[in-house]
Amino acid sequence: ILLGHSLGGFICASYALRYPERVEHLILADPWGFSPAPDLKQHSIFRRTLMRFFTKYTPFSMVRAAGPLAPRFLRATRPDIVGRFESVFEDRLKRTVSEYIYHCNNVEITGELAFHRLLKDGPFPANPIGEKVRHQICHKVPITFIYGVNSWIDSSYGHIIRNARPNSYTMLHNVDNAGHKVFSDNDKVFNQLVIQACN
Repeated sequence: ILLGHSLGGFICASYALRYPERVEHLILADPWGFSPAPDLKQHSIFRRTLMRFFTKYTPFSMVRAAGPLAPRFLRATRPDIVGRFESVFEDRLKRTVSEYIYHCNNVEITGELAFHRLLKDGPFPANPIGEKVRHQICHKVPITFIYGVNSWIDSSYGHIIRNARPNSYTMLHNVDNAGHKVFSDNDKVFNQLVIQACN
């Protein structure tokens, strides 16, 4: 049973395409890389510039550039990530999450660089996998999609793939009160859906 979130969903789907006989169930949590990049001409100059900037620099390159000020920078710019986990820490340890994120990403980059090479026009995939999964994945491989209702990830390919597999087990769930980090935004519902898929 393979469960992948975001880029992990892209990797798990790629694996299932190549080795379907090894996959008992494919669970894709807010998977990245299924939909193609939109036409940049439809976006404002500001958004096009932002997308091109994202293509040239990795997300955590700014964190590394901030040096020892990075944990404070993270708390100020990404309270959605840091604040989500602070409730489990005592008051004196509130900075633990931002410091952890900083130290995890203040090392020689490997996975981040690999992900960056898969991008085109900002956060979009150079080679989207949605059509491959739709047409080529083995009908015997059960698939469960789990999306956060408030996520920036486009869930349209989850619906397209489900509709293209009428005789295969393909479930799609939209989790309320959850964004891209669906597993922590609404962990109770997410865990129930994963257990349901595993059963």
